[in-house]
Amino acid sequence: MNQYCAIVLAAGLGSRLRPMTDRLPKCMVQVGGQTLIERTLDALKRSGVVRRVVIVTGHFAEALVPIAQASALPTTLVHCDAFATTQNVVSLAAGLASRAPGEPWMKLDGDLLVKTEIIAALAGDGARVAVDTSAVLGAEEMKVNVAHGRIVMFGKSLSPKRAAGESIGIEAFSGAAAERVAATIVHAVERGRTDVYYEDVYNDVLAELTFEALAVDHTDWIEVDDAVDLAAAETLVSKGWNALSSRV
Repeated sequence: MNQYCAIVLAAGLGSRLRPMTDRLPKCMVQVGGQTLIERTLDALKRSGVVRRVVIVTGHFAEALVPIAQASALPTTLVHCDAFATTQNVVSLAAGLASRAPGEPWMKLDGDLLVKTEIIAALAGDGARVAVDTSAVLGAEEMKVNVAHGRIVMFGKSLSPKRAAGESIGIEAFSGAAAERVAATIVHAVERGRTDVYYEDVYNDVLAELTFEALAVDHTDWIEVDDAVDLAAAETLVSKGWNALSSRV
C-alpha cells in the first residue's frame, strides 16, 4: 500500500563530478543511459510504499522540472535557497515544510543508486535506517554505533573499529517517530544549526526513539560522489542492476 512521502535531497553542487555538474545537478548525471534521479524515481514507484515525492533542489534546479513532470509518482520540487552555504539538514528541513501533518516520510540522498527491495523493507513502524554492515569504514563515511539492533549514535568522527557500519543515506519514519524527527530537524534549522548533517540532528532524539538498523550489503547500493563511484555504478548497471541479489 502506498503511503510514504519520499524526500529526495538533490540540492548540492556535486563539485567532485565536475565538469559534468557544471550546469547540472549531480542527480542528473547519467548511469547506463539514465539519470540517477530517474532511477531513484523508478525505484520509489516499484517499491509500492511511496505515494508521492518531494525533490529538494538547489544547483541548476530548472533541470529537474521535466523530470518531475514526467514522474510516474506525484512529484513536487522544493527549492533550498541556501544550498551553497549550508549543510544538508537545511535541505531536509525545506523538504519537510511540504509534508502533510501525520504523513509518514522517508529521506533519500539524491546521489544514490539503491535497490528497490531496500526501500520496501524500510517501510514499517517507527524509525528505520539502512546500514551497510559490509562497508570498509574510514573518515568520510557516516558511521553508526549499534546496540541490540538499535542505533545509539551517528557520526563521521566515530571510530571505524567500533562502528557497526555506514548509514547509506536512506531512512524511513512513521507514526510518532515521523512527527518527532521532522519537528526536531525543523527546530534545529530555526535555531541556526545550519552547518551540520541531518544525522547529527537525529542524534538528538536517539534517547527517546528507537532507530532500527536495517542491514544491507555493499552490492545493494552505491553513492555516486566522484568519477570512481560513477565508473563503479556503470559497471553495476551493465551487469543488470535489477538482477543483483539483495541482502534485505
